[in-house]
Amino acid sequence: MSAHQPDLLDRLRSYLEQNQFANQTRLPPERMLAETFGVTRNRIRGSLQKLATEGVIWRHVGRGTFIGKRPPEQVNGGGTNMVSTSPREVIDARMIYEPMLARMAAFNATDADYKELQLCLDKMTGSPPWPVWASWDGRLHRAIAKASGNKLLLTMFDTLQMYRNREVFRALDKPFHGTDMAGRDHKAVVDAIRARDPKRAEASMRRHILSLRQAVFGD
Repeated sequence: MSAHQPDLLDRLRSYLEQNQFANQTRLPPERMLAETFGVTRNRIRGSLQKLATEGVIWRHVGRGTFIGKRPPEQVNGGGTNMVSTSPREVIDARMIYEPMLARMAAFNATDADYKELQLCLDKMTGSPPWPVWASWDGRLHRAIAKASGNKLLLTMFDTLQMYRNREVFRALDKPFHGTDMAGRDHKAVVDAIRARDPKRAEASMRRHILSLRQAVFGD
């Protein structure tokens, strides 16, 4: 097995590089990765542990495996006092918060932000595998938050994402018959940001989150 381990590590590194996952993005679960690479979960787990040792990823039991270094609040034992919430509450919080981020992005987005937003849109077209699509979805929403130009609001967005990424919310990350709709919504938001139209950007993001809520909960 040790003779094959470097090859699997190289394949995992290539996978991470090709998909260009955003920092703190949650990776697909071990079962999906094992199926993707045609190996056992034990081999995937061992390779992921090696990447974690190198600081490429970090892992949290019950939450998953994430790109990048472990956040300071996790290193220092934080995160254990996260409030008890529900998937519905998380979507409601997103519906309040993310439209305002899109509005600010229409004022403050830079050329680099536009390139990142377009990259995310491009990567989500062509029906990629669900875990890849979902990762780029998270990266797009974070890119919009970053384009707001406010580091404090971006940090608050990352906190909201921590709740979205918890084990209890995996049901929200399963494929639903709304990726085409979401793609149109995403394009509408990005188009409004690029046009420097804050009212349309805000309304488009609110419409997107409402559509997501309806697709998940039926209301």
